[in-house]
Amino acid sequence: VDRLWTSPNIYTSSFAGSARVINKVGIDEIHVVGNFKNNSSKSYSKERPYLKLDYVPRGNKEYLLQIDSNDAGSALKFLRLYDNLKGGTLTIEAKRGADKIIIGHIKARNFNLTKTGVLVKLLTVASFSGIVDMLSGDGIAFTHFDAPFAYDGTKLTLNKAKASGNVLGISGSGDYNKDTKNIDFKGLIAPMYNINTMIGKIPLVGKLLSGKDGTIFAVNYSISGSISDPTININPLSALSPNSIKELWSDEVAE
Repeated sequence: VDRLWTSPNIYTSSFAGSARVINKVGIDEIHVVGNFKNNSSKSYSKERPYLKLDYVPRGNKEYLLQIDSNDAGSALKFLRLYDNLKGGTLTIEAKRGADKIIIGHIKARNFNLTKTGVLVKLLTVASFSGIVDMLSGDGIAFTHFDAPFAYDGTKLTLNKAKASGNVLGISGSGDYNKDTKNIDFKGLIAPMYNINTMIGKIPLVGKLLSGKDGTIFAVNYSISGSISDPTININPLSALSPNSIKELWSDEVAE
């Protein structure tokens, strides 16, 4: 196919693929590949931006899913998963079991996150107003994002997801229900992540104060309610506490 559109804003060119459909089973196997046009978003690769997706059976009603792209922003838009990310690389590896639950891992590298309602509100409530302004235009640059996940067709669960860059570090665990559009998420957010972790590497003092990810200054947050207008709570004292205390507090809340 010369061009395949999934929305008015994104398409793949030179799209090719195959699928096998079985009666009373549905789609049993998929292999697709396509290219994105070169645009202002950074692909961080000299290769032409591409998307590759494979979904294959492995017996016992289990399937393996693998998605790979050197333009994470375009890939996520094309798959209709997320619209506020630019550039970067993306890898999704997952297994769908006989219970139809998909369990896997999302990995993205070197991308920019642009203005999105939940993050804007979180940064505003956390009094990181200077960082909020950076979400306009090219957005906030992140070098790493890793998130183990589970998806049952309605609820997406992230477990100990982490994103980090020069400006911001954020981690958390929780659920999003795509039917009710409700979110329930808790974690830590730290400004100036690289400088923050550098302080945590100072002998003795850094080890005493820093948490598992090496940060010193961070605040606990929780997000709940409608994704369009969530309730966000910040523990104002957690920014002054060693991360070991914050992590304990987060674990207790999660439990």
